[in-house]
Amino acid sequence: QPAPLPAANMDAATIRRLVDEEWEAAVPALQGFVAIDNLSIAYDPAWKTNGLLEKACDHVIQWVKAQCVKGCTVELLHDDGYSPFVVVEVAGTVGSPKAASTMVMYGHLDKQPHGSGWDEGITPTGGLLRDGKIYGRGAGDDGYAPFA
Repeated sequence: QPAPLPAANMDAATIRRLVDEEWEAAVPALQGFVAIDNLSIAYDPAWKTNGLLEKACDHVIQWVKAQCVKGCTVELLHDDGYSPFVVVEVAGTVGSPKAASTMVMYGHLDKQPHGSGWDEGITPTGGLLRDGKIYGRGAGDDGYAPFA
């Protein structure tokens, strides 16, 4: 990947181009996440054995690692009786006055039950892209967070 440009040196057109490029790269990964039929542990009594939450976590971990972000570490944590937990940490830029600052972003990888009332051609795990929007469980309820 090319070296990142300092944000202070970017004009609006450059920022828009970079966002568009990242969007095009992230959409298939987010659609892949939507396709994983994992649910919150409150709605999936077999969550410990069916591997779906682990599969969702692994999907996100592989996506994050593929971004090759300098100083990025990814860890999958387990605590008995709780959903697996993915922690992504990006080290601050050495020499930056804000390097010691901390920013936290939150998302969750479990999904709510499918429910009913889906429009024709749209399914909870289909990840349909229509008019710039992705439809399916996890696309908008914090599952998108790692891809943003």
